[in-house]
Amino acid sequence: MTQNDAHRCIPIGAWHDYFDTFQIDNVLSGSFLIDLTHDIIISGKGNDANVRLQDLAGNYHELKSGNVTYSNINGQKMYVVSVKSDYLNMLLLRYFPQELIFVPLRDFYIWLWVFTGAGVMIMLFYSIYTYNLIHKPMRKLVGSYGHVESGNFNVSIHVNSKNEFGYLYQGFNSMVQNVSAFIEQVYKQKVLNQRAELKQLQSQISPHFLYNSLFLINTMAKLGDDNLTPFTKLLGDYFQFITRNASDFLPLREEVEHARTYSEIQFMRFPSRLTIQFEDLPDEVKEIQVPRLILQPILENAFKYAVEQTKVKGLITMRFQQDDHALRIIVEDNGTDLSEFKLSALQKLLYDTSNIETSGLINIHRRLRLIYGDEHGLILERSAMGGLKVTLQLDPKASV
Repeated sequence: MTQNDAHRCIPIGAWHDYFDTFQIDNVLSGSFLIDLTHDIIISGKGNDANVRLQDLAGNYHELKSGNVTYSNINGQKMYVVSVKSDYLNMLLLRYFPQELIFVPLRDFYIWLWVFTGAGVMIMLFYSIYTYNLIHKPMRKLVGSYGHVESGNFNVSIHVNSKNEFGYLYQGFNSMVQNVSAFIEQVYKQKVLNQRAELKQLQSQISPHFLYNSLFLINTMAKLGDDNLTPFTKLLGDYFQFITRNASDFLPLREEVEHARTYSEIQFMRFPSRLTIQFEDLPDEVKEIQVPRLILQPILENAFKYAVEQTKVKGLITMRFQQDDHALRIIVEDNGTDLSEFKLSALQKLLYDTSNIETSGLINIHRRLRLIYGDEHGLILERSAMGGLKVTLQLDPKASV
């Protein structure tokens, strides 16, 4: 035996001690040492009497050193490891259960679940932290912008931090205050302009109408006409309503009554050339507040084109329509002088913001849109009677 062969000789006790270091309590394991020259089988330490060599390796002569096989012995899954010494021509078989291999994996799985749970907790904490730091403040800011977009300028965000969102909140509050102040300033300016336009409209009493009325009074007085007293009474009521400096709003019944007064004056001037038909004002809208002088200019315009500029007998009607969205006062005439070109020009004039004209129909249209919104105002169309159809549309539920 050479020196190298001597190094390859491993004492049998060393083999047993090597494998027994892996043995665990109550686990079936053991070994067989086989002399391949004489087929002598030596059962090793820890062998179970029910474990046979044939169960571990049917043809153990063909096994080589380092072979690992898998067997099912007595219902238990086993791994079989072979170590062969060519010098001694001996084979050592060591068998041990599958559980012996997977014992370290149990700890691995435990730590895997521990780290997985820790990772989930960290992600949950990070998500909550991110939500409170970014998402929640952003939602508050977006929600406040939504209030401003809907027209609520009383919204304010409480600033309780000095980070970037605190700076944004301060900027938002400052912006809302500035916008609110600017809108209030613009609105007040529009109201002042509206009142100035009303005063201008009041001052634009047609001298022609006044002169003709005075001449008619003079004629009635000379002729001893019985209509002199009611006519002067109507004329006095008319100018009293026109020139008074009361509130810019009044009940609709008073505005309609003034329109009736104007119509009766015109009828007494031209009894044979004019017919005026007033529909009864519905009781449910009599007391709603409306701007002053929104009906008489419409009747005045109808009278001008239905009576003064035509030879046929003029017909002017006023009626009322109401639904859940608007109250409509419709004035129509049978004038014959309204061409398609004139009608189109009138319609464009209502929405011409560059036009500085503030009398008549334009004045009424602008005032109604300022008070009730852009969906309200005047609508100009051709009447079924041939003349102009003016629809005055306002919101009866609006507070003015």
